[in-house]
Amino acid sequence: MHFFDQCVCSYWEVLSAILGAMSVALWMLALLPQVYVNWKRKSTDGLSTPLLMFWLSGDFMNLAGVFILDQQLFQLFLVAKKPKSRNILVRLISTAGTGFTYVKQRPRTAAYRLSMMKFDPRANKHVLFTEHKIK
Repeated sequence: MHFFDQCVCSYWEVLSAILGAMSVALWMLALLPQVYVNWKRKSTDGLSTPLLMFWLSGDFMNLAGVFILDQQLFQLFLVAKKPKSRNILVRLISTAGTGFTYVKQRPRTAAYRLSMMKFDPRANKHVLFTEHKIK
C-alpha cells in the first residue's frame, strides 16, 4: 500500500500515516476560531510577539529536521518542499508579519471597546461588562 508515494507495509505504519494526517488537519482547524475572532474584531491584539517568534522558530526547526533526517514526502510537502507549499509558507510568514506590524505600529488613538457578559455575584446574574481603552 502507498501513502503519499511512500510504501507503508504494516498496519502500524498505516495507522501512523493516518494519525499524522489527522493531526495536521486538526492543527489547522484549531487555529480557525482565533482567525475568525480576529477577523470579526478587525484586530490582532491577541497575537503576542513571543507567540509569533516561538511559532516561527518551531516551523524553521521542523523544516531543518525534515531535511536533516530525510523524512517522507508528505512531511516535506508540509514544510514547503513543493513550489505551491513554499508560496503558502511565504504567505503565512507575510501574514504574521503584517499582523505584528499592525499591532505594534498602528496609531494608539483608535478607540475600541470590548463588551461581554460577566457573572455578577451581587446581582446573581450575568450583566453586560464594557471595557474602555485607557487614554
